[in-house]
Amino acid sequence: AYYKQEIDTTGWAVFEAETRPEYPDWVQAYAAGLLEGSLTWQLIYWHWLNTVEDVCSDREEFCDLVHDFIEENSDWLKDIAEERGDKDPFWHHVYLFYVQLDGLETGWRHGVKRSLQDIDIPHHDFLWMNVISDLADMERYYNSSLEDVELPFMFSTAASFASAFVNFQSDTG
Repeated sequence: AYYKQEIDTTGWAVFEAETRPEYPDWVQAYAAGLLEGSLTWQLIYWHWLNTVEDVCSDREEFCDLVHDFIEENSDWLKDIAEERGDKDPFWHHVYLFYVQLDGLETGWRHGVKRSLQDIDIPHHDFLWMNVISDLADMERYYNSSLEDVELPFMFSTAASFASAFVNFQSDTG
């Protein structure tokens, strides 16, 4: 793995991981996540602080709905991916996404432990950070409003993001 943090000079951090094809895909995905989490733990924490940590302040009911939906959807996706992953390349990659995310969280926790800092990110927030761009769609679905809350642009209903795993559609029927 290669990691170079140049945010202060170039505005970017670079992380590269190379795996070995003789290992199963799930081992490679987990190892890549483990390396990324352990090397970039500080950037992950800053991202969480800037985007997720306070998004639910004064919006517990809405966030409970979203957390429940994400957890149920994630469990369903994992089940389907495990069932179909050996036969379908799409579902194989969905499975690898979750394996890599597990490795990322484990690596992050090791990086924090090594740093001797007393910080934490709740388990469910690692997935939350990966689907946060869908919050505007979830708000429309659950009829919640962010208009009274000052949040970054990515949470505004003007944002037009979508993830590969969750995309809310208006009822048409």
